[in-house]
Amino acid sequence: MRLSSTTFLVFSALALTGATTFAATDQYQWLYTSVNCSSQQFFVDNTCTLCFEWQSVSPGQRLTGLFDTWSNTSGGTQVMYKDEQVMPTLLNLGSSTNTKWSAVPTDATKMWIYTPEIIWMNSTVASGKQEYLLGSGQTVKFIQQDVGAGYTLLSSDASSGAFIGMVKFPLYYHDRNISTSTDGDKQSHFECVAYKYAAPTTVTPNTTTPTTPTTPTADMTEQETGPESMILIAAAFFIAFGLMFSLRRRA
Repeated sequence: MRLSSTTFLVFSALALTGATTFAATDQYQWLYTSVNCSSQQFFVDNTCTLCFEWQSVSPGQRLTGLFDTWSNTSGGTQVMYKDEQVMPTLLNLGSSTNTKWSAVPTDATKMWIYTPEIIWMNSTVASGKQEYLLGSGQTVKFIQQDVGAGYTLLSSDASSGAFIGMVKFPLYYHDRNISTSTDGDKQSHFECVAYKYAAPTTVTPNTTTPTTPTTPTADMTEQETGPESMILIAAAFFIAFGLMFSLRRRA
């Protein structure tokens, strides 16, 4: 399974043997945690055979670019029939009324496509069926989300860290006996990846009441020189000048 978005990227493989294993390139291993499928009841209820817990998802985050690879680590050939396959699905693990996901497209058969590596051939064993053979030790990228397809978390009231969704990747296959041209019983493998909720950080508004600036009062000892004061000063000057002029004429 692969998930590429602004924050997520992973590569994984389904190893279809009696003891399934999981392979991932080293640079992506920090993105998920492999867990026991008995660790959560929803893994048990969905008969998951390989289980992971993924990074948390926030509202508005989109899960896109997912794909799965099929690895045959058995000692013989395995066969996958096209008409037996079921497309991956996203299961809502949160409250159906309070946790909401959107899927584009809504039809899983249109969201998921087989990769160009998968070339279906008419079966030589099962009449009327199309098959894909995978030899021992081989790996193939077999299914992926179509361009533009993805799941988006719209909203949730879950607590941070609660499980809110799980993508289930099913695959059905048979062991093929090449010498006798016969198939064994149909076997199933369900890889399940659970997603936790990352609640948005709440920003607390500043409730401090702003201080109203006060108008400074004039210093009562400071002499004011407004327009009225200037007029009085000028009048006193002219009166004094007139008196001086009058006294000089008398002398």
